[in-house]
Amino acid sequence: MTGRERSKTQIDREVKEKLGITKFDLITEGLSDDEKICVETSNGKRFLLRVSNISEYKRKKAIFDIMKKADNLGVPMCRPVDFGICNDGKNVYQLLTWCEGVNAESILSSLPEAEQYAVGKKAGEILQTIHSIPAPQDLDNWQERYFSQNDERIKAFSSCNLQIDGSDLLFKYIEKNKHLLNNRPQCLQHGDYHIGNLMIASGNDVSVIDWELLDFDNFADPWNEFSRIGLSEVRPYFTTGLIRGYFGGEHR
Repeated sequence: MTGRERSKTQIDREVKEKLGITKFDLITEGLSDDEKICVETSNGKRFLLRVSNISEYKRKKAIFDIMKKADNLGVPMCRPVDFGICNDGKNVYQLLTWCEGVNAESILSSLPEAEQYAVGKKAGEILQTIHSIPAPQDLDNWQERYFSQNDERIKAFSSCNLQIDGSDLLFKYIEKNKHLLNNRPQCLQHGDYHIGNLMIASGNDVSVIDWELLDFDNFADPWNEFSRIGLSEVRPYFTTGLIRGYFGGEHR
């Protein structure tokens, strides 16, 4: 019996009675180290059970608490249900509602262009709601936070032997425009907002999954989140809808 199978058996003993669980299905997709299990209860409801090493307790609890803030705003998502320790203190678990539908990455390109746009618009409206959760007031200025990392990257590039045509112009442009990031607003970031983490259900209802990149420092300039739009293949109708949905219309 593998370690994952042992954990699954232990979790079954600890939560089966509490939830009335009748079925477990191990989920193997995804890059996370978490053990992910689709559980079904006696009343036919399905949930996602995420199980992590106990060393992840602090971070996982922070994620769960931030997810509750998004849920309270009505964000369509894998809603947080329960959180705790299991497996004789070796693991921490999150119980989340199951998001029905098909992953947008696998179906979006096959939808008519108008539907791709509509899905993007809903995704933009959802992202705007997520971004309505403000950052802590004592957070450092975004300009300082951003360039504390970016300057190190530029320094590392400059010290290596790799040469890219026009890089000097790019660095001059960045230096000249640093002031544009001064006193920018900061808000909660989903952290991995792209079509691979969106589910599409009947009626093109959209829900957000995989909040696992949330952490204590996951607050930034709201527009920083748009850097992930093209993480996979660019879909112009979806992307146009997302931007218009986020900013409240075509002309804003």
